[in-house]
Amino acid sequence: TSPSPPPRANKKKNTKASEPAKSAPAKPNQTSEVHYEFNGPIGALGITIGLPVVCYLLVAVCNAKQGCVAITPFETIASRLNAQVNAFWERGSIATGDAAVAYLIWFVGCAALHLLLPGARIKGTKLKTGEQLTYKINGLYTFL
Repeated sequence: TSPSPPPRANKKKNTKASEPAKSAPAKPNQTSEVHYEFNGPIGALGITIGLPVVCYLLVAVCNAKQGCVAITPFETIASRLNAQVNAFWERGSIATGDAAVAYLIWFVGCAALHLLLPGARIKGTKLKTGEQLTYKINGLYTFL
Protein backbone atom coordinates (compact mmCIF):
# COMPACT_ATOMS: atom_id res chain seq x y z
CA THR A 1 0.00 0.00 0.00
CA SER A 2 1.12 3.54 -0.65
CA PRO A 3 1.51 5.99 2.22
CA SER A 4 -1.34 8.40 2.67
CA PRO A 5 -0.78 12.07 1.88
CA PRO A 6 -0.28 14.47 4.78
CA PRO A 7 -3.45 16.07 6.13
CA ARG A 8 -4.43 19.44 4.68
CA ALA A 9 -4.29 22.47 6.89
CA ASN A 10 -7.66 24.14 7.44
CA LYS A 11 -7.72 27.65 6.09
CA LYS A 12 -9.56 30.21 8.16
CA LYS A 13 -12.43 31.70 6.22
CA ASN A 14 -13.66 35.24 6.60
CA THR A 15 -16.79 34.93 8.68
CA LYS A 16 -17.77 38.58 8.79
CA ALA A 17 -20.22 39.48 6.04
CA SER A 18 -19.37 43.18 6.15
CA GLU A 19 -15.65 42.64 5.36
CA PRO A 20 -14.74 41.67 1.81
CA ALA A 21 -12.43 38.72 1.40
CA LYS A 22 -8.80 39.74 1.02
CA SER A 23 -6.89 38.20 -1.82
CA ALA A 24 -3.15 38.03 -2.15
CA PRO A 25 -1.70 40.67 -4.48
CA ALA A 26 -0.89 39.38 -7.94
CA LYS A 27 2.82 38.80 -8.38
CA PRO A 28 4.57 38.78 -11.75
CA ASN A 29 6.11 35.54 -12.90
CA GLN A 30 9.14 35.20 -10.70
CA THR A 31 11.50 32.31 -10.72
CA SER A 32 13.80 31.49 -7.91
CA GLU A 33 16.70 31.08 -10.32
CA VAL A 34 17.95 33.90 -12.54
CA HIS A 35 19.40 32.87 -15.90
CA TYR A 36 21.95 35.09 -17.62
CA GLU A 37 23.23 34.99 -21.18
CA PHE A 38 26.94 35.61 -21.91
CA ASN A 39 27.86 34.82 -18.28
CA GLY A 40 25.81 37.66 -16.87
CA PRO A 41 26.84 41.27 -16.43
CA ILE A 42 30.56 40.44 -16.43
CA GLY A 43 30.31 38.65 -19.78
CA ALA A 44 28.19 41.40 -21.30
CA LEU A 45 30.73 43.99 -20.15
CA GLY A 46 33.53 41.86 -21.60
CA ILE A 47 31.82 41.63 -24.99
CA THR A 48 30.94 45.34 -24.96
CA ILE A 49 34.53 46.40 -24.25
CA GLY A 50 36.49 43.48 -25.70
CA LEU A 51 34.96 43.29 -29.16
CA PRO A 52 35.72 46.90 -30.17
CA VAL A 53 39.24 46.59 -28.75
CA VAL A 54 39.89 43.47 -30.83
CA CYS A 55 38.46 45.15 -33.95
CA TYR A 56 40.64 48.24 -33.50
CA LEU A 57 43.69 46.07 -32.85
CA LEU A 58 43.07 44.18 -36.08
CA VAL A 59 42.72 47.45 -38.00
CA ALA A 60 45.93 48.75 -36.44
CA VAL A 61 48.00 45.58 -36.94
CA CYS A 62 46.84 44.75 -40.48
CA ASN A 63 47.51 47.08 -43.40
CA ALA A 64 47.28 47.11 -47.17
CA LYS A 65 51.07 46.85 -47.75
CA GLN A 66 51.92 43.91 -45.52
CA GLY A 67 48.55 42.34 -44.86
CA CYS A 68 48.23 40.57 -41.54
CA VAL A 69 51.67 39.02 -41.37
CA ALA A 70 52.61 36.83 -38.48
CA ILE A 71 54.67 38.50 -35.81
CA THR A 72 58.19 37.09 -35.84
CA PRO A 73 59.74 35.85 -32.61
CA PHE A 74 62.21 38.76 -32.68
CA GLU A 75 59.48 41.35 -32.84
CA THR A 76 57.27 42.06 -29.90
CA ILE A 77 53.57 42.60 -30.20
CA ALA A 78 53.89 46.01 -28.57
CA SER A 79 56.47 47.29 -31.07
CA ARG A 80 54.47 45.99 -34.05
CA LEU A 81 51.29 47.52 -32.68
CA ASN A 82 53.01 50.83 -31.92
CA ALA A 83 54.37 51.09 -35.46
CA GLN A 84 51.00 50.28 -37.00
CA VAL A 85 49.10 52.71 -34.77
CA ASN A 86 51.53 55.50 -35.65
CA ALA A 87 51.17 54.74 -39.37
CA PHE A 88 47.41 54.60 -38.96
CA TRP A 89 47.19 58.04 -37.35
CA GLU A 90 49.61 59.57 -39.89
CA ARG A 91 47.12 58.73 -42.65
CA GLY A 92 44.50 60.86 -40.89
CA SER A 93 41.32 60.20 -39.06
CA ILE A 94 38.97 57.46 -40.18
CA ALA A 95 35.99 59.53 -39.01
CA THR A 96 35.22 61.65 -42.06
CA GLY A 97 32.08 63.34 -43.27
CA ASP A 98 31.83 60.86 -46.13
CA ALA A 99 31.99 57.96 -43.68
CA ALA A 100 29.27 59.52 -41.51
CA VAL A 101 27.00 60.03 -44.53
CA ALA A 102 27.61 56.46 -45.73
CA TYR A 103 26.79 55.08 -42.27
CA LEU A 104 23.64 57.20 -42.02
CA ILE A 105 22.44 56.01 -45.45
CA TRP A 106 23.10 52.39 -44.49
CA PHE A 107 21.30 52.75 -41.14
CA VAL A 108 18.22 54.46 -42.62
CA GLY A 109 18.16 51.89 -45.43
CA CYS A 110 18.16 48.99 -42.94
CA ALA A 111 15.35 50.60 -40.96
CA ALA A 112 13.30 51.20 -44.13
CA LEU A 113 13.81 47.61 -45.31
CA HIS A 114 12.72 46.33 -41.91
CA LEU A 115 9.50 48.31 -42.17
CA LEU A 116 8.76 47.58 -45.85
CA LEU A 117 9.74 43.93 -46.33
CA PRO A 118 7.41 41.10 -45.27
CA GLY A 119 8.22 38.92 -42.32
CA ALA A 120 6.62 36.59 -39.81
CA ARG A 121 5.70 38.07 -36.45
CA ILE A 122 6.64 35.95 -33.48
CA LYS A 123 6.34 36.41 -29.74
CA GLY A 124 9.51 36.69 -27.71
CA THR A 125 10.28 35.19 -24.36
CA LYS A 126 8.09 35.93 -21.37
CA LEU A 127 9.19 38.95 -19.42
CA LYS A 128 9.06 39.20 -15.63
CA THR A 129 5.70 40.92 -15.97
CA GLY A 130 4.31 37.96 -17.91
CA GLU A 131 4.11 40.05 -21.08
CA GLN A 132 5.49 38.84 -24.42
CA LEU A 133 6.75 41.31 -27.02
CA THR A 134 6.13 40.69 -30.72
CA TYR A 135 9.02 40.82 -33.19
CA LYS A 136 9.02 41.00 -36.98
CA ILE A 137 11.44 38.43 -38.32
CA ASN A 138 12.72 39.56 -41.72
CA GLY A 139 16.47 39.87 -41.22
CA LEU A 140 17.29 37.50 -44.08
CA TYR A 141 15.17 39.50 -46.55
CA THR A 142 16.82 42.69 -45.31
CA PHE A 143 20.25 41.13 -45.79
CA LEU A 144 19.49 39.94 -49.33
